[in-house]
Amino acid sequence: MNLSNEINKILFLLNNQEYKKAKKNCEKLIKLKVQNPTIYNLQGIIYQKIGHTENSIQAFEKSLEIENENYMVLNNLASSLVSISKFKYADKIYQKCLNIKPDYVVALNNYAKLKEKINKIDQAIILYKKILKLNSYN
Repeated sequence: MNLSNEINKILFLLNNQEYKKAKKNCEKLIKLKVQNPTIYNLQGIIYQKIGHTENSIQAFEKSLEIENENYMVLNNLASSLVSISKFKYADKIYQKCLNIKPDYVVALNNYAKLKEKINKIDQAIILYKKILKLNSYN
């Protein structure tokens, strides 16, 4: 088995919104005891897409057990936490994510949206300005 090919298959299915097939492929790899953070991250994204937020959180946490400083997984975990109104925990996770990768625009944007949601508009504005500053250099 070529793990890279298997991951690419899952990505293809995910991008084509074939969530059931993508989920099945992730589960197959997990049953084979493949300890790869990308597989659990993809599983978490699939669960997000099908509305199984608690399962997505578990998958992202499993990914972080393997690679605890993966800023993309941290962002995904925080997004799931926001969707179930665990705002304080999500805030903490976004901070950790941005400590690792301060210029990660996706997380900055998601964090700003969280700040808006919890009515911390001044903090959201600061985050949006940071995004604009980062994007002005590109």
